[in-house]
Amino acid sequence: MSATKIQGIAPTLREAHWEWRKEVEDALDQVRTPEAGVWARWAAVRYLMDQFLPRLERETHILTAMADQLPAAQSGHIWALGELLQFLCHHLCELGTMPQCGPAFADAVTKLLRALHFWCAEVDEAIRTVEQDELGAEATRDFDSLLEPGVGALTTA
Repeated sequence: MSATKIQGIAPTLREAHWEWRKEVEDALDQVRTPEAGVWARWAAVRYLMDQFLPRLERETHILTAMADQLPAAQSGHIWALGELLQFLCHHLCELGTMPQCGPAFADAVTKLLRALHFWCAEVDEAIRTVEQDELGAEATRDFDSLLEPGVGALTTA
């Protein structure tokens, strides 16, 4: 990966995260209120399980593999926020089919969106600090595929 390419990862990833957060907010918009019905909640759960979690897991895998190259404090924050995001997805899955859980579901959605914002910010800042020679061959390939338009986990559908 060239010096220009590595310098381009941080802004490209930041833009991809912005687009991803927008997509997630749009997908969950209808269930951010306690009045959302069970079918709207179920559609949100399907989105989270079928689209959101695979994207999160793919990026988490890359970041876990390069944890030694990331600043220790940010690596810990990224791990904890990733775990929180996964927990919230599974919690929403449990709540999604319960008829009287609108307020709890809306609250968990708000927490998920906020956690995603913080997770993306931590990842963006950590990647910004990584030098070209610190990226291994596997991380380089993973980032190339992650950021490749139409293929990567962070591209919009």
